[in-house]
Amino acid sequence: MLIIDTLQIAALGVFVLVWWLRALPHRDLSLAISATLIIGISVLGIMIDRWQVGVGGAVGGVAILTLLINKVRRAERKSNVPVLSGSLFSLLAGLSILMIHWFPVRDLPAPTGEYAVGVLDFELVDSERKGVLLASAEEPRRLLVRVWYPAENIDGIKPRPYYTKEERGTTAGWLGGALGMPFIFKYMAYAKTNSYENAPLLAGAASLPTIIYSHGYMSFAGQNTVLMEELASYGYVVYSVQHTYESAATVFPNGDIVKPDSNILNEIIEDATSEDIAQSTKDAFGGETFDIRRAGQVRMREKAIAKGGRIVTRSAPIWIADRIFVHDALEKGEAPAAVADIVASSNLQHTGELGMSFGGSTTGGVCLVDRRCVAAANLDGGNVHVPIDVNMPAPFMMFYSDYQKIAAQASGDKSITGHGFNDFFYERHETAGLRKDVYRLKVNGAAHLGVSDFTWFLRRPLRDRLFGTVDDRDMLSIQNDFVLGFFDKHLKHIKSDFPDAQFAKHKKWVVRDGLSDLRKWWLELHPEDETVQVVLETSLGDIEIALYPKRAPAAVGNFLTHVEAKYFDGATFYPANETAVDQNGDIAQSGLTGLFITKSADELALYDGLSPPKAPETTVQTGIPNERGVLSYVRGAPGRAEASFFINTHGEINSDTTEPLSGLEYVTFGRVLRGVRILGSMRQSRAGGPTDADNLKSQFPIEPVKIKRAYRVDKSRRGS
Repeated sequence: MLIIDTLQIAALGVFVLVWWLRALPHRDLSLAISATLIIGISVLGIMIDRWQVGVGGAVGGVAILTLLINKVRRAERKSNVPVLSGSLFSLLAGLSILMIHWFPVRDLPAPTGEYAVGVLDFELVDSERKGVLLASAEEPRRLLVRVWYPAENIDGIKPRPYYTKEERGTTAGWLGGALGMPFIFKYMAYAKTNSYENAPLLAGAASLPTIIYSHGYMSFAGQNTVLMEELASYGYVVYSVQHTYESAATVFPNGDIVKPDSNILNEIIEDATSEDIAQSTKDAFGGETFDIRRAGQVRMREKAIAKGGRIVTRSAPIWIADRIFVHDALEKGEAPAAVADIVASSNLQHTGELGMSFGGSTTGGVCLVDRRCVAAANLDGGNVHVPIDVNMPAPFMMFYSDYQKIAAQASGDKSITGHGFNDFFYERHETAGLRKDVYRLKVNGAAHLGVSDFTWFLRRPLRDRLFGTVDDRDMLSIQNDFVLGFFDKHLKHIKSDFPDAQFAKHKKWVVRDGLSDLRKWWLELHPEDETVQVVLETSLGDIEIALYPKRAPAAVGNFLTHVEAKYFDGATFYPANETAVDQNGDIAQSGLTGLFITKSADELALYDGLSPPKAPETTVQTGIPNERGVLSYVRGAPGRAEASFFINTHGEINSDTTEPLSGLEYVTFGRVLRGVRILGSMRQSRAGGPTDADNLKSQFPIEPVKIKRAYRVDKSRRGS
């Protein structure tokens, strides 16, 4: 609470007390003085953006007016107890004090990690992209980046305010202006964070786990400061990108202020409320069946593209480009000198990706295309960046607020039943819910804007509508615990009981959001997509594969026979070059990248006769395109599937069956369910290991990756 809050409460209390005491000597003078103080404090509060104390000015004004009227009328007092007027002033004073209570100025809750937290703002300029959005034709893309990091010594350094003085009048003012109340968020500038500007980096810091973050649409870099401080206190470096013109007003370190696009809200409202998109949105968020909801998702995107909707056609690619540019620039060491040591200590080759709302959607898109992403989390964002029915290549967490509230808001129908609006994304339909490294959770009672710091600055009952009914400390703790636990497991690779421990701790509010019902629905419509799962335990981690026995019965049968015979146990992967070679060492297909299994001649002899006599299916027969993450057999003799296989780690291969090379077609029969990033690590392994095959000498790794064990997954044990 600010001093001005205390003074206003005291002045209101004195005025009400004196009003009730009619027998008090010099009562009118005391009332006049206290009422004048109330008005003066109110004016000062409004001037310094603590507008909540300004509400008391109405009480002071009514009090002065009443005193003047009584003075003029010289009204005779009928009672020693002013019941009616005293009750009225008590009520008005109480409401004035409630305004101060409902909009508290509270320092952010302290992070729980062992390290102090440093923070710095800096600017990056993308000279390759000019004229983006409102920028002039020759103006390069300017981006503000805020970094939180573990600090060494904060003695003598003041903590950063939630908004700086410059941000209070610009960033906070614009956020409030979007709601028609430019003043409403400015008081948050008086709250202190737990971040210390320009604090020295933790001594000896090197290869620190690094996360790159994007805020919500039209928000700002610090909207999840509590979460960023929590991560930094545990040794993470977090870079937050503010997306110029589609964020709140941006204050650059040199003092330049870039205002947001003033027309942006009108464009978004116009796009969202057009009749065709509105109906598609209602179906997508609240359709009674999976068929309706999936069709709604498809139509919503198609119509937005056809209409040239701003978010889908312009914003989405710009935000992806912003994130990748920032990552590239940091990795190249192109950051300003002020943050050079922080950047040098960051592990930018293997990063976590994070975002809230539209930033969460952006995060999914970044992780799909950027191989440096090893884990990603979407904090209550929809999805316009990732295609439907696609597996994410890295561990992924979908953190929902109470999507019942979002469905009602998006559809305009309060009676609608909400569903997970990203159910059709991040996993293939036929294997939805099977991945152990994709997590979906819902926070009952939370509103969309509550997945931020804002819930800390408003008390119930006002908070309920805007930010949800979840207790403020609980809401912040839920965000901190799930995000930290997720990245601890998948970025730091700490063995833990995530997410079970987090669900147990927050069981009052948080529930799992599974997709086994979606998978069941899809397989009833498409029984040919039924899968069986096999796990390859490698020296770099687990790779789980989904095989399609109904699409490729012979090929899958052959593979499972080798699994059950433990043929793959102890086998070695080796990466293929960008140009593949056939069995004679001749170039057979350009563009193929994969990972092959090898065994010695003696080992091979032990497994003679395992391959079934039936010829395996071709890709045309299986209907599984030879794209990234797809499992295929190496092309052996015509019509025969060998035990060796490859996993496509690159992209589409366009040679499957239209013009077979000497009758040697590819045999596609499965997809990687999880572990694509492990395959990427294999691709980057140093070549030059020993091999008897002359055509493989440039490919065999010095430190080969071995399969420790291959086994079929028992679905009943995985609880799916």
